[in-house]
Amino acid sequence: MAFSKQDKAFCVLQFAKTESWTCVQRAFRRKFKKEAPERKSIVRWHAKFVKDGCLCPSKRTGRPSTSEDAVEQVRTAFQRSPRKSVRRSSRDNGFDDRLVFSDEAFHLNGKVNKHNTRIWGTENPHELFEHERDSPKVNAFCAISKKGVYGPFFFEEATITGESYLNMLEDWLMAQLEEAD
Repeated sequence: MAFSKQDKAFCVLQFAKTESWTCVQRAFRRKFKKEAPERKSIVRWHAKFVKDGCLCPSKRTGRPSTSEDAVEQVRTAFQRSPRKSVRRSSRDNGFDDRLVFSDEAFHLNGKVNKHNTRIWGTENPHELFEHERDSPKVNAFCAISKKGVYGPFFFEEATITGESYLNMLEDWLMAQLEEAD
């Protein structure tokens, strides 16, 4: 269950007065006539308030979340028109400005990275061939949106980690998008 800022503020103030999460839960149920937050939530909100002086959300790392309003808008659109294509629905609901992006590893020896490629041919598909393992490669990123193409961006690291990918998105891609606006 999601709790509003007012719910959280009430819990923090009650916990500061009583120093008892069970007293906070009882007071919450009496006042709001709904299920109270769990002990760990009350304690976490109080600790955050003492540490930061507010209940504001911390800066998030990782994948951004989608607002409940956006989720509800998409759900309603598909309930209203379940046979409508995803492409048309995204255009009709204003989601077509979003980015489509890809990151690929290109082998420097000419080998094609086939993890998401299908090649149809007349040769025997069961024929074995030798290939060089761990050949040198370059990792590239490109983003495409309705407004333009961004990139390529070449990673310096041999292995892309979640942290290096996030840094690229925050430092390079966001600067590219701001420059385009």
